[in-house]
Amino acid sequence: ADAGGGTFRDVNLEDDDDSFLDFDYGSLRSTYYVREFFVSNPHFISDPDAELGGVVDSDGDGLSDQEEYRDGTDPLSIDSDRDVIGEVVGDGYGDLFEIRHRQSGFDPVDPSAPALRCDSRSDRDRDGLSDCEELFLNTDPFSPDSDQDFMLDGFELFAGTDPKRNDAELDVDLDGIVNRDEMRLGSNPRIAEPRVSQSRIRYDVQEIGELRVADEETYAIAERRCYDFTARNIPLSVTESAEKSKRGVNRIYLTSFSQPLSSAEAPPKVRRGCVEAVMTSVGRKSPGDLIDITPQGWQHMRDQLYLGVDDISACVGVEFVQRDQVLDLITNCLPDELDVKRFRFDRDGLVERVYEFFDRRMYLTLPQDPINLFVPFAQFDPDQHCYRPKHSEEMIEILNIIAASCQSCEALMDEEMDSSTGDEQ
Repeated sequence: ADAGGGTFRDVNLEDDDDSFLDFDYGSLRSTYYVREFFVSNPHFISDPDAELGGVVDSDGDGLSDQEEYRDGTDPLSIDSDRDVIGEVVGDGYGDLFEIRHRQSGFDPVDPSAPALRCDSRSDRDRDGLSDCEELFLNTDPFSPDSDQDFMLDGFELFAGTDPKRNDAELDVDLDGIVNRDEMRLGSNPRIAEPRVSQSRIRYDVQEIGELRVADEETYAIAERRCYDFTARNIPLSVTESAEKSKRGVNRIYLTSFSQPLSSAEAPPKVRRGCVEAVMTSVGRKSPGDLIDITPQGWQHMRDQLYLGVDDISACVGVEFVQRDQVLDLITNCLPDELDVKRFRFDRDGLVERVYEFFDRRMYLTLPQDPINLFVPFAQFDPDQHCYRPKHSEEMIEILNIIAASCQSCEALMDEEMDSSTGDEQ
């Protein structure tokens, strides 16, 4: 209590008075400030000798597709170990990890190597190292940044730095750019690159003070120190995928480290957001040159989606259309296949897209405030938390098509005819 500037109470546990439990924790609250913020695209590995300034990493595991073909690993799987019939089964150790530690008996395509079996394939801190890999490295499986140098443990594996030692200010490749700056710029910490490069990420981060923010999971209102940011020149790759609909997908991660001003030694809080960009060929990308997640841009996107829902409600003749009614319109009023934004949807694809955006009452499942795109790092799941602006654009057009088709839908007209005939009878 003395060291922390707090208070001490001598409690008589035999006393019936339980007031000793009434502590005021408000005095412990401390404002968190962002100490580090960076944007990364794990599907692009910077390489000054490559034609486009970098190479493709389709599975985002830190090995380029070229390296994976060369080493016999699967460029679409982060864990390529195969069984006796050649099926990818994985062994809990990622391809990059096993290649980096081959001298210790690891093999990226042999599930029997190493002899140290991985019983748990989870990654509890979501830092890019599985719990088994953290056990081998003796890093902290509950901290995404074991050495608190503001570089994630998984990035340190890729960079060739030590996740147990603060080496952010060192320069592994001796190109004049320290490791942490290489992480922020999106350059390759293992390859010496020119100090002036056109492919580096640029930032503009502005502090805007403390704002009252609602947590959409707990509905609690809290004050957070907030920031505006712009990240420019984020590189993209033409990724491959086993699913045609996922070809060209680049998941861009937005990661922040924050610490309380009152304690620079406290472990940083890490939050991550994610947005998807799609580049199916060089020069063809969606959503164009800008992903706008400002409060104004976010609200405009939500308004466009709800306007489409309102149009469908008006056509059906109800105040609030339900999701089941929208799905019925897709089944009865749309063709078997529909071209939307240069992509062809079948009916199952349209239904899946509706479920992605709306609950049964046709309320959006997207966060109401874009600040809630950033979630605590240990809870982050890219499949669940990644915002897909291409899907939003497609959903807006799908809603407009449904509303327009509703006007002349024979099935709907027949239903109205049956209803009016019943009324006359």
